[in-house]
Amino acid sequence: LAAIWADLLRQPNIGVTDNFFELGGDSLAAVQLISRIKRDLGHDLPLNRLFEMTTVETMAASLAPEIQVDKRGDDIAAMLDMLKEVEFSDE
Repeated sequence: LAAIWADLLRQPNIGVTDNFFELGGDSLAAVQLISRIKRDLGHDLPLNRLFEMTTVETMAASLAPEIQVDKRGDDIAAMLDMLKEVEFSDE
């Protein structure tokens, strides 16, 4: 996310608590940011949510649960497949 912000805002050093709009972000940059997040990270982020999440930190926290749920779901499915092949004994 910070790299996308840095590219769009032409700011080489983006801190996780920097505010998108205070760094020069405007409505056009916001639309471009949403598009880049979709393209580069594969996540749809409604434009109105950007106004609630104006830092990399808050945006990442918002996207992280989606990523974790997806990953956890894959891990659980893999573990269930492994358990199907385990033979249990009564010993």
